[in-house]
Amino acid sequence: MNRFVIPMLALSLVACAPDWDGTYAGEIKQSGFCNDGSSVPETEADVEFTVLHETETDTLSWDAACGATVLADLEGDVAKVRQASCPAETSNGTTRSSTIEGGTLTFSDTTMRMELDISVTLSGAITGTCNVTAEGLLVRIGD
Repeated sequence: MNRFVIPMLALSLVACAPDWDGTYAGEIKQSGFCNDGSSVPETEADVEFTVLHETETDTLSWDAACGATVLADLEGDVAKVRQASCPAETSNGTTRSSTIEGGTLTFSDTTMRMELDISVTLSGAITGTCNVTAEGLLVRIGD
């Protein structure tokens, strides 16, 4: 009997694994501090992006608004975000380089809580470094 029950139980657990693939949308708030003591004013931005789940490696990926492809390692309902560098942007003689240093994604039913730690380096006409936290609750709006 155990020969039949255990494989069926294992199969049912695999079939019930959460599927986090989908498009998520919501509002992200960002704020932080710079090395000169100044603060980064809180900003809010509406975001929408599609999360892909690579089941063989339990890795999530998505394309961030800054142009980087971000990867996160999934463990249950929480994913640990890996470091990802955004392409540098230059405006008015100042180059801005942003790096997503890490963070977490926490999934629950149809929502995802995102918390990211971002470092920003300015060089050229304006120089400095800033540490920014981006966080928000996103809702799954499609597959």
